[in-house]
Amino acid sequence: MSSTKRYCQTCRLELDKRGFTRHTLSVIHRKGKLIRAMLERDCITHAEIARRIGLTRERVRQLALKMGFADGRSRHAICRMERRRKEMAEFFCASAKNAALKSNCSGRGMLT
Repeated sequence: MSSTKRYCQTCRLELDKRGFTRHTLSVIHRKGKLIRAMLERDCITHAEIARRIGLTRERVRQLALKMGFADGRSRHAICRMERRRKEMAEFFCASAKNAALKSNCSGRGMLT
C-alpha cells in the first residue's frame, strides 16, 4: 500500500491520496479560504468561527493546529496585547494633545 501524500492548494493541507477525493467534497475544502482568513484574525474565537461555518468548536481547533495557527489561549493573549497597545497609544495621544492645549493656552495668557 503506497502512502503518497497530496497537497490541497485551496486549503493548504497535506492529505493522503486515499482521503483527497473525500476532502474535496467537504465543508473544510469549500470554505478553506474563509476559515484561514478568520483564523488569521486573533480576536475571533474558535466558537465564533465554528458558528459561522457550521462546524464544531473542536473541529475548528483541530483545523487551526493542522493549518499551523497558534492554540486558542495564545490567540487570545495576542488579541489582549494588541487591544491594550491600541488603548495605550490612544491614551498617550489624548494626554499629549491635552498637555499641548494647556501649554498653548497658558502661553497666550502670559503674552497679553
